[in-house]
Amino acid sequence: SMLYYLGEEDKVLVRLSAVKDSFITHIDTSIHFYHFYDTKPAVSFYNRGLIEHNINPQGGYTEILKDNFKTHLLVRNLEEKPEDKQISVNKKQVVDTTNLNLPLTNQRKPVLLNAIIIPKDSDLVDLINIKNYVFEDEKNELQKNTIVIDGEVKKDSVWEVFKVPNQRNYNISFFNDNSALKMSNSFVNGEYQQFTGGAYISPGFGALIKFATVDLFEDHKIYGGFRISSSTREYFMTYQNLMKRTDKEYTGSRTTSSGDGVGLTSNSFKYSIKYPFSEVSSVRMTMTVRNDNIVFKSTNDLTLNAPNLSEYRTIGKIAYVFDNSRNKMTNIYYGTKFKVFGEYYQEVGDGSLFSTVNNFHADGNLKGQGNGVNGNLQVVGVDFRYSQKISRELIWVNRFAASSSFGFEKLIYYLGSTDDWIPIDQDQFINEDDVNPKGLNYRYHALAANMRGFPQNVRRGTNFAIINSEIRFPVFKYFIKRPIRSNFIRNFQIIAFGDVGSAWNGLNPWGNQNTIDETTYTEGNFNSVTGQFTIEVTASQKIDPIVAGYGLGLRSTFLGYFVKADWAWGFEDGTVKDRPIFYLSLSLDI
Repeated sequence: SMLYYLGEEDKVLVRLSAVKDSFITHIDTSIHFYHFYDTKPAVSFYNRGLIEHNINPQGGYTEILKDNFKTHLLVRNLEEKPEDKQISVNKKQVVDTTNLNLPLTNQRKPVLLNAIIIPKDSDLVDLINIKNYVFEDEKNELQKNTIVIDGEVKKDSVWEVFKVPNQRNYNISFFNDNSALKMSNSFVNGEYQQFTGGAYISPGFGALIKFATVDLFEDHKIYGGFRISSSTREYFMTYQNLMKRTDKEYTGSRTTSSGDGVGLTSNSFKYSIKYPFSEVSSVRMTMTVRNDNIVFKSTNDLTLNAPNLSEYRTIGKIAYVFDNSRNKMTNIYYGTKFKVFGEYYQEVGDGSLFSTVNNFHADGNLKGQGNGVNGNLQVVGVDFRYSQKISRELIWVNRFAASSSFGFEKLIYYLGSTDDWIPIDQDQFINEDDVNPKGLNYRYHALAANMRGFPQNVRRGTNFAIINSEIRFPVFKYFIKRPIRSNFIRNFQIIAFGDVGSAWNGLNPWGNQNTIDETTYTEGNFNSVTGQFTIEVTASQKIDPIVAGYGLGLRSTFLGYFVKADWAWGFEDGTVKDRPIFYLSLSLDI
């Protein structure tokens, strides 16, 4: 076999050929060979150096060379000899004579320019660049390059001297960034709601108006807007500084809503920082000042005389977030996501631990130390999600979430329903009499979801744990091998799911703190000193703290919105509910 390559000979790039050979060096118990390549110049038709060559397995080769400021692409065969080659003039081969004063002939030997060779012993190594040179008398004629490929003449771009542009300072310029007017049923300000003894107020179906702007380098982002629905009003404004590795964010927000006989307002200002350890993990910290106001509606004499409440709290949050998931399509992803977080709430102001006035009771004890009115709240929790690919877009998603609150004040979790549920003539909240039979000092309430098959408050408490499992099957995307233009068909998915979870007070979900329907029976005389009757018996109903649900669902994109529809049967105290509950929402799954 022959090896061809381009090598330098007398300062000119030529094609060389090499054949692997060997000879015997000595013989002892075996024969020893010395292997080497026998190198020599290959057959050449030109007295000009080559720029590039390529040889194919069939024995043909192409060469690129430059002659008279024209680039020539030539096709030859390895078996050709210089004396066999003819230059024929026909419709497939044309010699361009635009810039040549040479007559077109049928000579067998091509007429080419002689290369200028620099002597090897010359000290002026950089005197002439043989690959890029111009004769003095041709400088004025040099305007364009001409490329000749199989006889076709094509013009290249005009030669121009490159000019370095003037350097200018970058002045921050802002542009529109995803401003939108759309329908929404998700909260903009994700904070715990004030506890009223009633239902967790769902976001409702409403309109979101968002204005956003970003600078050219995407180092600064400003966005804000408001959301109006049947149950809430939300306003927000955010500035993000993304210039350095640590991202900073400043957010001001206001949320108003109505509960049972009360008007609720929350104002907050947040300062958040995010420090990434890698592309998939980061730590996030948030400092918040929050003001909560409760206004009692004058529906009767009692609420008419009730004073309005206004409280201030400082809040610190820290979370470690890991996310190596890869989005395959809408609502379909592979990988792991998890978040571990902790939160601390401290009330400030008159009567609290950090009050500037009236810090002490009349007996000298410090206020804010568990007096049932002022104090602090701590929350810890984890949310772990994993999506396993079964076959292409068919995936199995599992989630485990748990959280616990403790401190002088409490956070109560309502177990049941789903996030962003849009009820259609359905009961959204049940077991209202069982919310706080023990009289605990609840300050905020939150939704423990997803627990499909039940409305809110099927179980409740300061702790919760949930396991969700789903099979997601994008039917048309899985079977159709070509691109699908319709978003509705491409994102149509069938879901099979199962949920199991519990919410409870105290350490033991089966403890006496989680009984309901307590009734006290008395017998005998009443003792005014002890405040008790001679005989007192309290009867209560024990319930199984663990509930479950299962069912089927449909997903797709409709009019630009991702729509979820689920039918779920609940399983409680060993009994399956007779009728499923229908859940409709406009948000992605876990």
